[in-house]
Amino acid sequence: MKRKVLTGLIAGAVTVCVVTACGGSGGDDGSTTLTLGSAAAPTNAMTPAAEQFKEAVESGTDGRVRVTLQLNGVVGDEFTMSESIQRGTLDMGIISDFGLSGVEPAVSVAGLPYLFTDMDQVKEHYYNGFLGEYSAGKLAEHGIRVLAWGDNSFRALSNSVRPVENASDIEGLNLRVTQVPVLIDYFEALGARVTPLPITETLTSLQQGLVDGQENGVNLTASFGFGDAQEYMTITNHAYSAVGFVINEQAFEGLSEADRQVVQDAATEAAAFEVEQNIQDVETNRQKLEDGGIVFSELTPEAAGVLREQAERVWADSAGNFDPEIMEQIQTTLGAQ
Repeated sequence: MKRKVLTGLIAGAVTVCVVTACGGSGGDDGSTTLTLGSAAAPTNAMTPAAEQFKEAVESGTDGRVRVTLQLNGVVGDEFTMSESIQRGTLDMGIISDFGLSGVEPAVSVAGLPYLFTDMDQVKEHYYNGFLGEYSAGKLAEHGIRVLAWGDNSFRALSNSVRPVENASDIEGLNLRVTQVPVLIDYFEALGARVTPLPITETLTSLQQGLVDGQENGVNLTASFGFGDAQEYMTITNHAYSAVGFVINEQAFEGLSEADRQVVQDAATEAAAFEVEQNIQDVETNRQKLEDGGIVFSELTPEAAGVLREQAERVWADSAGNFDPEIMEQIQTTLGAQ
């Protein structure tokens, strides 16, 4: 399973940061420029969060630290950006935990299906709890500092073939699945034909009929235009994904103590904004998708039960791929939902 994912992870690694401001570069006036990358579409909450962060940093440091935004995937997909931040050729990013797992696979433990049931659990145990601390610690080993966690939504399932109301409706669908082994395993166990792809390649694959559907939340489905190539959507909530506001450790340490605090505070505030905005956007984007012709379906109780039963099997099968300590803490604190 891992070799299927690694092909996708490495594909973008040859991309080098194309902007000249990488590496926390210094200006002639003594200022420092940090370059921040994001793959999010312009209408996604991550984009105004990045703009808010830039304004807060530049204002709070009186221009000593400037932020250059490279958004909408212009410096590569999330795996490429994660590797660039690790190498120091990109300073910062707003990147999903799944994207960050390209640098540190242990972070993908957050993608275990049905790990969380609602945002209250996410905020308590992920953003402000043991899971966020664990993932931040693992990324720190690679020179990536997590400044804050934000929201990438509970995931849903869309396709252009048929409504998904029963578990059997998933069988045979060719689905774009994020490049994370636990979710690839999950959909293969449900009988889907899985095609792992970066999110930046998903729309083209849907339009060309290379895949039937994809599994992102309502907001990403709307902001990336996936709904234009889809007919049906089911709110499965089968997994949750966060986004990390991250910075290369050397770039961070290269700032003065006062400016580091400004950057930290700005990231905390921008992440809090992004979380609330992303949650608010769900209903608006669902209506947008419905207006565009997407038919939403509900899982039958029996189907929901089957999906959760399959999740428990994936948990058991995946246990050996993660640190025993974190799996024990997950089981004790959350259990298979």
